[in-house]
Amino acid sequence: MPLSAGSRDNGNICDVLREDILSLAIPPGARLEEKVLAEKYNVSRTPIREAMIRLAAEGLVDFRPRRGGHVIPIILPNLPRYLETYSLIQRALVRLAAVRRLSRDIHKIDLAVTVFRAEVAQIDIYDYQTVMAAATAENAVLQTVAEGAHNIYLLEIFEKLRLQGQRMLRLAVAYRPEGQMDVASFAEQRADRLGVLADLIREGDAEAAEAQSKRLHNDMVERLMAYLTENLADGVLIDDANPDEVKQFQKPGI
Repeated sequence: MPLSAGSRDNGNICDVLREDILSLAIPPGARLEEKVLAEKYNVSRTPIREAMIRLAAEGLVDFRPRRGGHVIPIILPNLPRYLETYSLIQRALVRLAAVRRLSRDIHKIDLAVTVFRAEVAQIDIYDYQTVMAAATAENAVLQTVAEGAHNIYLLEIFEKLRLQGQRMLRLAVAYRPEGQMDVASFAEQRADRLGVLADLIREGDAEAAEAQSKRLHNDMVERLMAYLTENLADGVLIDDANPDEVKQFQKPGI
């Protein structure tokens, strides 16, 4: 969801810059210049520099003092290893959340699911912001579940993985690959599956909750792979040009 430039509070410039990177408003590999960004967001260069240092720690930016920085590219060869790591960490957190299932955590998870369902109901495929609002709400559910595991070490890994892969994972919810359900229906399915996950955590069924987490992950991967391998030009025939017509346009010696 691209965020418009304008006056920004120094306290949230990092959040704004992060969202612009995650939404691809600032594309992968883009050079980040403090002066340019300061003018764009109407802040001084100091908060821009501080934001880039923080985003570098999150793995989104490669920043070097006095040399500027750039947005870390999306490297597809690393995607399989990323996805398997993300799945393992998320399943571990879900299992722990079900084992510990503190009442305050369950309440937060239920509330996050409710917010997600409300955002899904507002999805308009012609309004990208509504789709991204739903994607953000889904991330909030997953984050709340992760926090319910009460394991700061796993949580730290999960948060970094989630940020690093969000640019790619958002493709699965923002577009409809050929042969897949539409965006709104996919989001509804996600909300239903997360609702089931919340119930399983409440019941303390760690094994079933982990299995549901795996199902959620596999749904996302299947849709993402459908997007990455989509070839709408497959089957489109391009006739060869008439050799006689080509000759009349060729220069001597070509």
